[in-house]
Amino acid sequence: MSDMNAVPDILCGLRVCHFLKHAPWLWWRRELWKLHYLAEPVDTLDEFWSHSWRLSAWTKYVNVLFLKHTLPACLMSLLFAAVAYVLFLMGLLPEWTQGPYPCSWCSFSAAGAYVLTMLFCRRHARVFLDVACIKQDDPVLKAQGLLSLGAWLKRSKSLLVLWDPSFTLRLWCAFEFGAFLYSHPKDAKLTVVPPLQGAICLGSQLTVAAALALSHMGKDLEMLKNVILAVVFFPCAILLTHGLRAYWRSIEVMKHQAAVFSFEKAQCDCCERGRHEGGLCDKDIIGKCVIAWFGSIESFENRVRMEMQVALAYQLAHAAFSYHRMVAAMIPWLWLQMDLSASHDGEWTMWTRWVELSRAVTIMFGIYPCTMKLLCHTTFLLRAKYCRTYVDLLLSAVAAASHLYAATWLITLEEYIVWFLVDHSHGPVYGAVISWFMWSIVTLLLWKCLPVLHCMSRVQHQPVPVRCVPDC
Repeated sequence: MSDMNAVPDILCGLRVCHFLKHAPWLWWRRELWKLHYLAEPVDTLDEFWSHSWRLSAWTKYVNVLFLKHTLPACLMSLLFAAVAYVLFLMGLLPEWTQGPYPCSWCSFSAAGAYVLTMLFCRRHARVFLDVACIKQDDPVLKAQGLLSLGAWLKRSKSLLVLWDPSFTLRLWCAFEFGAFLYSHPKDAKLTVVPPLQGAICLGSQLTVAAALALSHMGKDLEMLKNVILAVVFFPCAILLTHGLRAYWRSIEVMKHQAAVFSFEKAQCDCCERGRHEGGLCDKDIIGKCVIAWFGSIESFENRVRMEMQVALAYQLAHAAFSYHRMVAAMIPWLWLQMDLSASHDGEWTMWTRWVELSRAVTIMFGIYPCTMKLLCHTTFLLRAKYCRTYVDLLLSAVAAASHLYAATWLITLEEYIVWFLVDHSHGPVYGAVISWFMWSIVTLLLWKCLPVLHCMSRVQHQPVPVRCVPDC
């Protein structure tokens, strides 16, 4: 282990598709160790999955599902929506008579394609997952697997961290993180995923899809639909805002934990359970490797304090909220806009359809990411927690309401630019082009010029204080 070489015939990897297909059933039966029988011998791995066993299994699964399948699912849904759009305009698909829009084919076909792709897409990348690649029911093979961990890290092209607040406290997690950076000094590819990112993004898609289904309900239910959307949507916005504020606080806690990382105080299961008589402690094994690789325990601690804090903070505060992930969370809304565009008829139909599609693209790829970026910065500035729960929730509600008001105002401004700015017979066409260029520039400037959130706060050497209202 100290020279990052493996015990002969021990290296293996698990295909992502096998994990996504079999893990839920094996987890339900409490037989996750059987994933080992699906692992294959490898020379190199596409990814090393590092995680804390304290993080719930379902959040890890949903995060992996979101990371690996969302992009192909979004692309397939747009392809099917585009095909349905063309077929409807050609008169090859019948009109939908049960709702307000003659065309509903884009939404239904895209939703079907999205679900099927999420369920049956096969990603053959081979990864390291400890429960699958290290045999759990054989003490000898398990020990050999642990001794070969350095070889797995060295032969992995990238590192995926399924992060949770206990990650920086666990010795094995810190060791895997530091060892990967040590073995890839120039080409370390790192991805860090917050615990609920997959659940929130997929939940956002389901919420938008549910709103989409309501939009295609009967024409006589407009008032009921609006009430349902208002009752469901605003509480969800408050919960999202409240969760983001808590998320920024957890990053501050992580930075404090990483800044004071200590090899001796780091947690490991064998010490918590009590060392078996005559058995080796994880700290003994890791300590020898650390001294062989880094020269001393102190050198390893200093490197972890510096590199883990910077890398995790950047990934969690910046990369986790990347542009394409924000857009993917709202992809069902674009399906509905394609139905609206295809449903136009009468005079000037072709240009109206083009204008509606252009507006949908502008809102989807411009206004929405901008408002979400501003929401992230707002919740970051308001991240301090108040002692009284109702005050804390009220602050989140005010922030959510302000965000929704700003988003509504921006969409209204976009609508005015498209339909009323240019006084010409083809004014909406010119207005759509102007709006598209304007919001493209605004989006580019906003994403390039706003400071990176993890750089806006200093390194935390003390726990994050709880702010109290005067009468607390």
